Amino acid sequence: MSHPFFDGIHWNTIRDEEPPYDPNVKSIDDTSNFDEFAEDESPFNGAIDTAKDTVRDLAFINYTYKRFDNLTTRGLHR
Repeated sequence: MSHPFFDGIHWNTIRDEEPPYDPNVKSIDDTSNFDEFAEDESPFNGAIDTAKDTVRDLAFINYTYKRFDNLTTRGLHR
């Protein structure tokens, strides 16, 4: 890569290098390294401004992204 931020990174051997931080992961679904948050937190207060919001945006009210697909052991190198 040509950006100065990437100077010194050896892309061909990057998986063989020591990571700058190695989190303690107990299992494939261990989330202890992430912050806790209440499941009922929602930025939606119930009022919809129909002049501002379009119909296609209404499908995303109270939507929270949680990625559980592709949860495999491929990412664990221990």
